[in-house]
Amino acid sequence: MLLIPFALDEKNRLYSPQDAQKGKSYFCPSCRKPVLLRRGDIKAAHFAHKADAACSQETVVHETAKLLIQKTIRDWKSGYSGAPIVRRECSVCFSTADQPLPEKVEDAVLEHRLPNGLIADVALVTDNTVQAVIEIRVTHAVDADKASRLQTPFIELDGNEVLSDPFV
Repeated sequence: MLLIPFALDEKNRLYSPQDAQKGKSYFCPSCRKPVLLRRGDIKAAHFAHKADAACSQETVVHETAKLLIQKTIRDWKSGYSGAPIVRRECSVCFSTADQPLPEKVEDAVLEHRLPNGLIADVALVTDNTVQAVIEIRVTHAVDADKASRLQTPFIELDGNEVLSDPFV
């Protein structure tokens, strides 16, 4: 059975299984089909597809990670939380540093088409201009060709890590 870590309600708001209410309708972030809330005493709380669903775990993780990033940034910009922190690793010395997103970021736009035709998973925008891109890795990383064609600063985040904690 495919476990869905987060689900959407009728208004496209993202819910964790811990925050979801029994008896309310929820939908898969990937295929938008109904999911069931499973919250009992034995297994960890989760959402599940009905038996006939055709979603893949990779797609669910990818779509949910993008939605979580967008929600985190929009919550920050609305004053509900502090600036998201991105943990970056130096490719030379492998030390890590925590870096808050710049205050100038106004919004996070999903599946944004860049001028060269590439589609960014999440575009960080200011005055309708892309400042940076967030790419979500689930099974394969951004290759060198795509990295060179992005033509904007980008970071790549592991989708499974985003599901456990969107930003540090």
